[in-house]
Amino acid sequence: MGEQDRSKLYEKFVKLYTQYYSATVSHNQTLYHNANKEWNTLKTDHAALCDKLTDYSSKIMMRKGDLQRYWGMKMKTKSGTTISQLTPSPTLSLLGTKAVVCNNEVEETANKRETPAQTKTSKELHDVNEKLTKLQALKSTGLFTDENRRMMKDSEEQRRLLKLKLKSLTTDQERKRKKRANFKQALNVIVEKHPDVADTLKRFKRNDPHRPSLEVDQPGLLETILEIASPAAAADDRRRTELLRSIKTLDDLTEELSKRGFHLSRTGTYLRLIPRRWNTTEGKRHVTTVPVKLIRAQNTMRHCHPDSRLAAASIEYLKDLASLFGSQCTLVLSQDDKARVPLGLPAAKKQAPILMHLEYRVQLPDHDFVIAEKHKLIPSVYAVLTFKNKLLSYSGPTYIGIRSGKHDRSTAFTHLQDLSKCLSFNPFKQYSHTADQNLKPVVIIFTDGGPDENPRFPKTRVCYSEFFKANDLDALFVATNAPGHSAFNPVERRMAPLSHDLAGIILPHDYYGSHLDDSGKTKDLNLEKQNFERAGGNQNPRLFFLAEVLAEVWSSTVIDQHPVIAEYISPKASPKEPQDQTEEWKAMHIRQSQYCLQIVRCDDEVCCGKWRTNLASVLPSRFLPPPIPYESTTEGISCAEQDSSSGLYGGLFERLALDKIKTPNTSQPLQFDYCCPSVQDQLKGRTCDKCAIYFPSKSAKLLHNRMHKKQRLKRKPLLEPESTDADDSTTETESNSTDVKINQNNESVDDEYGIELITDQQSWAASYFLEQ
Repeated sequence: MGEQDRSKLYEKFVKLYTQYYSATVSHNQTLYHNANKEWNTLKTDHAALCDKLTDYSSKIMMRKGDLQRYWGMKMKTKSGTTISQLTPSPTLSLLGTKAVVCNNEVEETANKRETPAQTKTSKELHDVNEKLTKLQALKSTGLFTDENRRMMKDSEEQRRLLKLKLKSLTTDQERKRKKRANFKQALNVIVEKHPDVADTLKRFKRNDPHRPSLEVDQPGLLETILEIASPAAAADDRRRTELLRSIKTLDDLTEELSKRGFHLSRTGTYLRLIPRRWNTTEGKRHVTTVPVKLIRAQNTMRHCHPDSRLAAASIEYLKDLASLFGSQCTLVLSQDDKARVPLGLPAAKKQAPILMHLEYRVQLPDHDFVIAEKHKLIPSVYAVLTFKNKLLSYSGPTYIGIRSGKHDRSTAFTHLQDLSKCLSFNPFKQYSHTADQNLKPVVIIFTDGGPDENPRFPKTRVCYSEFFKANDLDALFVATNAPGHSAFNPVERRMAPLSHDLAGIILPHDYYGSHLDDSGKTKDLNLEKQNFERAGGNQNPRLFFLAEVLAEVWSSTVIDQHPVIAEYISPKASPKEPQDQTEEWKAMHIRQSQYCLQIVRCDDEVCCGKWRTNLASVLPSRFLPPPIPYESTTEGISCAEQDSSSGLYGGLFERLALDKIKTPNTSQPLQFDYCCPSVQDQLKGRTCDKCAIYFPSKSAKLLHNRMHKKQRLKRKPLLEPESTDADDSTTETESNSTDVKINQNNESVDDEYGIELITDQQSWAASYFLEQ
């Protein structure tokens, strides 16, 4: 007997018990309590339970005193046919038939399906039988009239028709049941003989009779939801939870699923997401979910930067390129500086469960004032993005370089040192190096837009050029998001578990003694450096105390089954900075724009050697094509307007396939920032008139233009010795002026070719490191 049948028997037992004892027990609570108590004693004995049910039913009917109505009640046979006429017998023993009645009721409850048409016809037939019984009783009294005789005749005809209708319904039910069984059996035979049609007829190969879940009926649903939400999701605003903040609404997600062939309601889509509150009745319905959560409407939406779509398109191009070349020859990293960690104060201002021994005495400061100026540590985080199922993921090993916020700083040169160092660790080598222990030929780095990481700044270009040449790379790409969109940087998703591990931790600032005076000024510089090193992690192992050293805390963290390596880096007096490359080398190998830096090997084997990959076959110009939005028109696909926001950028492969579709009103090669709204009025001033190379600033273009002037002076023919005195004087002047060149501060000094003609003193005197 199933759970559903047992539940129905329980309801029937409680109902009969309360009806029978309602006259003697006035308190409902006592009545139901006694009913449950008796049920517990009878529920294991099926025969005794049936006897008790029949006993209560008969006693209740006898109590009513209406024997005529009692013998005229509806009774059904095992097959479900209504017994319309029963002749009451005074010798009928209720106790002798109670087992049969109970067994029929149990079988009907367990096996019979709902039959609304038959039930309605049976009820009508039962009413007609009752009417005929009353007329028969009236006829036996001698008060039977002609009108009553006519009513009896009509009722007998109605009973005959109802019997025929009920028989037809019963026969039709059995016929349809056999038809369904034969049809299902035939389809099962087809599925067994032709497995290729099994997916089309998938509901006939299920063994479970119940309706399957959407995850079984539509495989790949959860993976598709995560795939739709992830590219448009960012990390938490404060990087302290692992929540994905998706810009899509529930309606957008449902519509996108419908386009991909998944059919489910809006509520069904929401039940596959993380609920807002898990401990509510509605939250308990979210059984099978993906790590995506809808956020309530807020007025803290990020400022929409006009360049966000172009910067995101550049990053998507690089992700497509990485997925195309795969993990064998591509290394993808993401880097950023985490929020500075204070000394002497709680390291993370968040609440998290902490397990501690009761004998420990918890001591916290009475205030959260700053201990002293710049008493913080700078964590620089480097995350490797690995490949899963030939697609780029957000998982991988993590390296954290910790520096003193007072004695050191985070610059492009320190990032170069950290990058070279982290790739030397064994957990990174299996993802960053090839089988011959060389760095993979294609390196892609996603950075923040800060001054120490922005790819359009000259110091960043100098450092990455040195990294490119030192590792013999085919290509090095560095990209960043638009201002205000740094939360979309993949490394930001690893900030939440790192912040979680700092909950309840206070890094000591005076482990070796206080280096501050009463006014908070440093009185012992060497002692101050030792305390910073102690808090950062560079200490004697014998003096190690868990949760007091930042590097040791993070080194014990595991993110998505990948290790975290953290270490304190002592400040150096004067780190050696790499030298900038020549303008000729930069013009051949570098393309720098507002949000992207590209350094690619040239075809000259004397300069760069042989290619390690066939990247030049995928990118005909060796560099990424400028991101251009496309839109559908009556004439087909065309480039959107330069200042339009309606077009779609698409991926790298779509851009390469549509490369022959030219933009309107342009005959020269497009600048990489052609569709960048914030610099459209500066494109002409940043583009070289001779070689059409685009630069991220006017000052960088001025340095490049001097290369053309040198080449022009080299091509000028030498003057003949028979020249006149005037010519000699002119030649001497030119000869004296050829020893003038431009140093790093844009000042005129000796050069071996000549000096340029200054037409715009303000532009010429602009700093090389500042944007015009």
